[in-house]
Amino acid sequence: MITYGTRDVALDAVGAPTVDLSEREPLELTGGEILQTVYELPFTGFAERIPPALHPTHPPLAHMFFYKVPDSPVGPFTMAQVRTSALAGISRWSYPIAGWVDNADAADYFGRRWGYALAPAAVDLQRRHDRIWGTVAVDGRVILETGMFDPEPVNGTDATHVGHLNVAHVDRDGAVQPTLVQAGPQLSFRRCDRGRPQLVTYDLGAIGGDEPYWAVSAYTGTCNFLFSPVSFICDPNQPVMDGGLILSGSLQAI
Repeated sequence: MITYGTRDVALDAVGAPTVDLSEREPLELTGGEILQTVYELPFTGFAERIPPALHPTHPPLAHMFFYKVPDSPVGPFTMAQVRTSALAGISRWSYPIAGWVDNADAADYFGRRWGYALAPAAVDLQRRHDRIWGTVAVDGRVILETGMFDPEPVNGTDATHVGHLNVAHVDRDGAVQPTLVQAGPQLSFRRCDRGRPQLVTYDLGAIGGDEPYWAVSAYTGTCNFLFSPVSFICDPNQPVMDGGLILSGSLQAI
């Protein structure tokens, strides 16, 4: 039996950015750093985390990641996100739970281009020889701290970073509607390490969602990020294959 999400997307549309689909220039960010840790989530209520356009995964996963960028059109920034795993047909995606960035101009830019809802916070990513860790602090209180230790070098193609589907307001046929917007960077690694994930702090009251409980994987590295223009958008209340509008390329290519 195929299971679809049951989340009311109106909950996530409150305060969501408005995406300008007319902006078609790709964005390449060089010399960045990434940290991603993946943890399992409880099965209880798993369909309630994602909208009806998507299928839940088995097991459900929390993707926690940090992007640190030394230079961009809006200046340096460090971004963090927590997302939950989802499927659209057989394609793997992630749906937002929470996100933060330490640069207000970056929040505006990524919201307008790709629908990222990023709250202001002190976001930090630190590296030592034996581990790397990221923190998010709001009003001086750490609400998220996760990292990786015992790094071992791997090929960058071994690092999986699934695409993002964000909730944003989009003008569709003259009406502004909550819409799922395709996003997420392609990664080109200069160095990549895998290691053991560690989750030190996950403040449920500040972040939302459900508490991750079982470590799955982690990787970190130095890389370039390539954000392509939005390729497709989707009605959040219909299955992607029925309610999607392809702007460029094809669903098979995304």
